[in-house]
Amino acid sequence: MNTEIQIIGTKKVKPSTNIVEVFRNAGYALPAAVADLVDNSIDAGAKNVLVRFVRTASSLDQLEVIDDGRGMTGDEVDEAMRFGTEREREEKELGMYGVGLKSASLSSCDSLTVISRSSKRGAEPVGRQWTPEGARSDWTMFILDPEACRRSLQEADTPQLTGARSGTIIRWEKVHDFSKAASQREVNQYLNNRFKELRTHLGLHFHRIIEQGKTTIHLDSSNTDLEQLGPTETVKPLNPFGYLSSGRSDYPRKFLVTNKEIGDLELTAYIWPKNSKLAEYKLDGVANRQGLYFYRNDRLIHGGGWGGSREDAEPHLNLARVMINLPKQWQSEIRVYFNKSGVSAPSSFPDALRTAKSVEGDTDWATYIEEARATYRKKAAAQSLKPLIAPGKGIPGAVKQVLKGRFPINPTRQVDITWKDLPETEFFRIDNQQDKGEISLTLNSRFREQILAGRPKTVSDAPLVRTLLYMLLQEQVGRTRVSAKDQKYLEELNRVLRSAARVE
Repeated sequence: MNTEIQIIGTKKVKPSTNIVEVFRNAGYALPAAVADLVDNSIDAGAKNVLVRFVRTASSLDQLEVIDDGRGMTGDEVDEAMRFGTEREREEKELGMYGVGLKSASLSSCDSLTVISRSSKRGAEPVGRQWTPEGARSDWTMFILDPEACRRSLQEADTPQLTGARSGTIIRWEKVHDFSKAASQREVNQYLNNRFKELRTHLGLHFHRIIEQGKTTIHLDSSNTDLEQLGPTETVKPLNPFGYLSSGRSDYPRKFLVTNKEIGDLELTAYIWPKNSKLAEYKLDGVANRQGLYFYRNDRLIHGGGWGGSREDAEPHLNLARVMINLPKQWQSEIRVYFNKSGVSAPSSFPDALRTAKSVEGDTDWATYIEEARATYRKKAAAQSLKPLIAPGKGIPGAVKQVLKGRFPINPTRQVDITWKDLPETEFFRIDNQQDKGEISLTLNSRFREQILAGRPKTVSDAPLVRTLLYMLLQEQVGRTRVSAKDQKYLEELNRVLRSAARVE
């Protein structure tokens, strides 16, 4: 027999400052922690986000995330620094629990500084700082001098964000991970490794947002000894479903996991082509990139594994990936981790997944799994494509990657494409120096303005024209002696392209 216990009053209990230690041991990897900060920038409407490592010749001092979003007022930054914000969130926001900025930061560094300038009329720059010592001292947060904040915003050497009228700087000092680099050689190697990790992690988790043109993410480093910026890298999208052609012609296919209480969950099942060399397939080289990919508001939350329905890294299932856009009504069933590094599915989910049926009702989940296995096991067809002469300078890296993923390449020679002044009668010219293994395909710079149509001149501009000519002239660029027939073909092709350029 249970005795009913009566409530006789209430009492407020202040959270212990030991919560700081909880966040310090939250298990964030650096790329995932940075991604949490990028979430906030995207929610603030940033068009550009810059992740910057601040270094000296032989040490790493700070990590900054700088954006050109709408910024924050003093009250807004106070709320952002609160552990578990009470602000009501928009349904389409990437932030969820109001702890991302704090948990990502205090798990990664000993000092978090936020400097912001709001887009609201008349708003002054503001700054706040959390340190473990301040938090332990009765949750004391430091307020920064507005004039110093103004100078920090003005002095931030960020060409990608030049002219921004509002924005935010998140600054980490005493970053725990930086202790791995204590010499110039170690700092250089550390940055190479972290840039690679961030390119993959941010490119994968934000690939839809980048592809849609909503936000561009940049990476760079700043050397305070030399007062010099390192080269900037722009994060490219890594779409885990971005193959050029499916491994099976009848895929992708849609399946449904049925739940009578909350409705059906739609899954889109893909089968990659075998032996793909695309970065979108390889990702970071982890075998368990097969499996389920959960998205929330176009942000990848969880990439890989089978949710307990089978082994996460079965070799013959490497081509199988499943896209799941997690609807709001399912987020109480499949819960997103507070650091957005994965999801937790209920114990009933593996059985529900195994019983999924196609939308058309003509196939089941077991058939999909077996067809993905069969595609992997199928012997490669005899090579029928003729090898291409290697693409060289002037062809964008992304195009080279696709070419090398789809065609056999002869690496002994390469085709370089450049602009130079040529006679008006030529649109292009081939110069084949067989003895040096060098082949130049020169485009006539007289037509450059028409082709670019106002776009900036770069070493790999007009990628479509360059790639088409590279493919179209494979036979001609590979020959040291030009036959009369080839000569006639090149003359007529030049004539046609000149005419097209004038129309352009």
